[in-house]
Amino acid sequence: MAIRAWRVRNLGRIGKVVNILLQNGFEGVVETTGLRRFLPKDHRVSDKDSSSLNRWQRIRRVVEELGPTMVAFADYLACRPDILPEPLITELAKISSSTEPFGKAQAIAQFEQATGMKTKNIFTYFDSTPSFAEGFGRTFRAKLISGEDVAVKILVPEAVASVQTDITLIRDIVSLIENFLVNHGIPNPKQLVDLFEETIIPELDLRNEANMIGRFRKAYSGAGSFVVPKVYSLYTTVSTLVTDYYNSINVNNSAEFASWGVSPRDTADKFMKTFVSGLLETGVFHTSPRSTVVSVLPDGKVSFADYASTGMLTSDQRMLVCDAAAALVARNSRILSESLRKLSVGGEIDDYQSFRTEIQYLADNLYYMEETSTYMQEFSLGIMRIAYRHKLMLPREVVASFTSLAAAERVAVSIYSGFNIAGYLKPFSKKLFLERLSPDRLKSRLNQNLSQASDLLETSPLELSLILKKLRRGELIANHRITGLGFLIKKFDTAANKLVYAVMIAALIIGSSIIAVMGQETTYSLFGFPIAALVGYAVALILSLSLLFYTIRNRFGSRGNNPDGE
Repeated sequence: MAIRAWRVRNLGRIGKVVNILLQNGFEGVVETTGLRRFLPKDHRVSDKDSSSLNRWQRIRRVVEELGPTMVAFADYLACRPDILPEPLITELAKISSSTEPFGKAQAIAQFEQATGMKTKNIFTYFDSTPSFAEGFGRTFRAKLISGEDVAVKILVPEAVASVQTDITLIRDIVSLIENFLVNHGIPNPKQLVDLFEETIIPELDLRNEANMIGRFRKAYSGAGSFVVPKVYSLYTTVSTLVTDYYNSINVNNSAEFASWGVSPRDTADKFMKTFVSGLLETGVFHTSPRSTVVSVLPDGKVSFADYASTGMLTSDQRMLVCDAAAALVARNSRILSESLRKLSVGGEIDDYQSFRTEIQYLADNLYYMEETSTYMQEFSLGIMRIAYRHKLMLPREVVASFTSLAAAERVAVSIYSGFNIAGYLKPFSKKLFLERLSPDRLKSRLNQNLSQASDLLETSPLELSLILKKLRRGELIANHRITGLGFLIKKFDTAANKLVYAVMIAALIIGSSIIAVMGQETTYSLFGFPIAALVGYAVALILSLSLLFYTIRNRFGSRGNNPDGE
C-alpha cells in the first residue's frame, strides 16, 4: 500500500524525469534501474539534438530541465569530488535554472497576501517584469511613496510545496536506483538527500536572507568597492523581501559596462579583492557567487543581486582557512595539513605521513598552475579529495568556503580573461602569516589551551571518582580484546608437532636398542640383528628425515613472507 501511495503521488513527476532522461540519451539508466517500470511502451527518443553534446553536457541539460530544486541539488553535489567526477563538476558550474513566467499581477497579489498591506499605499511604481529571476525568487524594481528605489523579491507561491515534492521525488528515485548509485561510487545516497534538505529549506524563508544581508552590511562596511543594500524590515516576511535597488548591469555584459568607462580588469580586481578579503577577514561570504548574481554599478562598484546562498565561518574556522590559504601560496605542507586536520570534525588520520605527502604534492602542483584560470578550482577539489580519502569530515561551511573561492575565480575570469587569483593571493600570504603571530591570535590560542587544560583538571577528579565508585560496587567491567594471536598459535602448534615427532623418534630408537640387546635369541634376526629392532630403526630414520625436511622448508620457505624469518 505504501509503495502504491508514493507511486500515485509522484507518478507524473517520475514520468517527466523518465522522458527527460530519454530525450537526452540516457536510455541505459532508465532500462537498467527501477525506473524501467515507468517506461512508456511506445517510447521513443526525442528529435532533440544530443549528438553534439558529451555525457557531462547532457547531464547538465537534464538537471536544468528538471527545475530549480534539481539545480540546487546539483550545486550541492558539486561540492563532493569524492562522488562526482571532475569533468561533471566543471560542467555543473555552468548550470542555470529555468524560470517560470511570473508577472506583476502575481507579484502584487503575493506581496499583499504576505504583508497584509495594499501596494497602492506603499509603492508609486512597480515594474511589470522581474529584473532578476533565478531559483525560487523573482525580484521586481519598485519605488516607495517616500521616494526610495527598492528591489522587491517575491518567493514563488508554490516554492515550498514544489521543493518538498521534489525532495520526496528525489528520495523515491534514489530508492529505485540505489543499487545503481552504490555501484557507481555513491555509498550513502539517502543520507545525501537528507543533508541537502537541511541546506535548502532555510532558503525558502526570506527572513533568513534579510538577516544575512544585515551581517554582510556589518562585515563589509569598510569595503568601498562593494555595495550591500539596506533591508526594509517593515515589508519583509517569509515570502517577501524589500531592499535598496541599485542601477546596475550583470558582469556578463562586460562590453556595456566598459562603455561606461569601467575597466573589466579593474572590475575583476575589485570583485576578487572584496570577496577574498571578506571571506578571510570576516568569515561572511556568498556560497554561490555565479556571474548571474554579480552586478556592476556605473561607478565601478560591485553588488550581489541575491543573498539566498550565504555562509559564515566561525572565528576559529576563519583563522584556519586563512592559514590554509597562506600555506598554499607558500607551499608549506606542514601548516596546510595541520590546518585541514584541525578543520575536520571527528576523524583521525591513520597515515599522517601519506596525508602530508599528498598535501605537499597538491601545493607543488598548484605552484606550476598559478597562471591558469582554474587555480582555485584545482585547490578546492584537490583538498576535498584528500580529506575524503583520509576520512576527514569537513564542516559544511568550510567546504562551501573552498568551493565559493573557485566560483569567484570563474566569475573574475569571465569578467577579465587574464585574471590570475594566485597572483592576487600572494600579497595576502605575508599578511596572513603575520596574523598567525599577532598578539591577539597568540592570546586567543593561549586562552584556548588554558581553557582546555582547566577543563581537564576540573573533570579528571570527577571521572576518577566515578571509576573508583564503580570499581567498589563491582560495576566496572573490562573488555579485553587480544588481536594478532593467529601467528603465535600457529607457532605453538608447529613446536608441539615437532616435539611429538622427537618423542616418537626417541622412543623408537630406545625401544629398538633394547630389543637389539635383549631379544637376539628370542626373535627372528637379519644379519645378526632382530628384525623388530631393524624395523624400529628404519621408522625412526624415516621420521627423523621427515622432521629435518619439514624444519628446513619451514625455516627457509617462509622467510620471504615473515619479516622475522620465522
